[in-house]
Amino acid sequence: MHQLAFVLETQMPLIQDKLMFWPTMTFCFRVAHFGVDFTFKFLQR
Repeated sequence: MHQLAFVLETQMPLIQDKLMFWPTMTFCFRVAHFGVDFTFKFLQR
């Protein structure tokens, strides 16, 4: 328990960066895999 507290105290900025970066990357790759098209081209009449 003391080791966990030590790591959280000394490495908190690095942990926060990883907690923000990896979910963002995971979401971006999931969107690419599902083939979502963000070009928004509509039919013109």
